[in-house]
Amino acid sequence: MEIQEYVEQFHADGAGVFGLHPVIGGKCSCEREDCPTAGKHPLLGGWSSIPTPWSDDQFEVMKMIGHFKTGYGVLCKNAYLVLDIDPRNGGADSYARLLERVPEVAGAGMIVKTGRGDGGMHIYFRAPVGVALLAHMRDYPGIDARH
Repeated sequence: MEIQEYVEQFHADGAGVFGLHPVIGGKCSCEREDCPTAGKHPLLGGWSSIPTPWSDDQFEVMKMIGHFKTGYGVLCKNAYLVLDIDPRNGGADSYARLLERVPEVAGAGMIVKTGRGDGGMHIYFRAPVGVALLAHMRDYPGIDARH
């Protein structure tokens, strides 16, 4: 799937989606010198309280002005559990071990490759209601949970 197709799917699913600052000429479009999160932070202020979802008209305008062209974020709220697999920190090996232990992970509703091009991915599940969730799994370095 292309970026736009993922964004459309999240919007149709009722999730809050928001555009991210692009990296242009090696620099973040936020214009902060040495931005520590270049290409990974929201274009909009107040992103954590965006409407979930945007109205169809708002969403169409955001698409039209290019908010989702180079990247997007998903406001998980109570809807999603996302496993963030980061190969730079051992996530590829940890993911392989996690699949051996819990093969059902491979049947996630959506698996999205991250933009780094190093095999990183975000694995989306519906968040279970009323279950406490961990952000880090000590036995699986390079995998973080977002929820």
